[in-house]
Amino acid sequence: AQWVFIAVVPPRRIVVAYTEPNSPATTPAVNLARGAEILIADGVDVVKSTTQAEVDVLNAAFFPSQAGETHTFTVRDLDGTTRDITITSANVVSTPVQNIGTIPTATGDVGYLLFNSHIATAESGLIDAVNQLQAASITDLIIDLRYNGGGFLDIASEFAYMIAGTGPTAGQTFENLSFNDKHPNTNPVTGQPLTPTPFHDLTRGFSVAPGQALPTLDLFRVFVLSGPNTCSASESIINSLRGVDVDVYQIGSTTCGKPYGFYATDNCGTTYFT
Repeated sequence: AQWVFIAVVPPRRIVVAYTEPNSPATTPAVNLARGAEILIADGVDVVKSTTQAEVDVLNAAFFPSQAGETHTFTVRDLDGTTRDITITSANVVSTPVQNIGTIPTATGDVGYLLFNSHIATAESGLIDAVNQLQAASITDLIIDLRYNGGGFLDIASEFAYMIAGTGPTAGQTFENLSFNDKHPNTNPVTGQPLTPTPFHDLTRGFSVAPGQALPTLDLFRVFVLSGPNTCSASESIINSLRGVDVDVYQIGSTTCGKPYGFYATDNCGTTYFT
């Protein structure tokens, strides 16, 4: 379960933002759903607890350090029902694209998808989602980016292309990286020439074979749900579409801010982003 801390100090409030499919949170005995509020964790009152010992218990319950830990929660579901559940922590494979569907309206079907991370598997997930929404002949699209902290910019470029299609994006720049005037032509970190990133119309090979044509929705406007955890590559989707005159209606709160750039360096099992 992905928790959202609406209030981190008493009166504290913690609710479920979403759950990962086929995880301990979605087993029949647990069946957590978006909007469920956690009232008690391992015997500690979530709302009122104040001592450091109580806070330590809450942290251990909400953020288990290893697989196989068992924690108990009192939950209030959206319908007001209060119940007790027990969850055993596990290593879970993230599903970055979820809850694809349509909402019927008087002017046509509106598509919706929850997009949580620009990780490698998102490439295939986004392609499947766009194919599904294309088959449904949607007239508008809502993209839920409230919990998307970013990731691969190439995947953001693919998705922006799939939203807008060839018309607005042909020959246009998705994103352009520039350094100070000491490095006008070359990336001083990688040594590679500085070239604008286009809107990718072919797969890049993250989780689908490279070089395949991407499906498109050919939309001239899109609605984005955003919040303080909408970061980096997610913001690049918003900015790039606006840059090619796609109307982007941002609903929610201010996004977290796009980092200028950083480079991953692996060292002994830890990756540093400087």
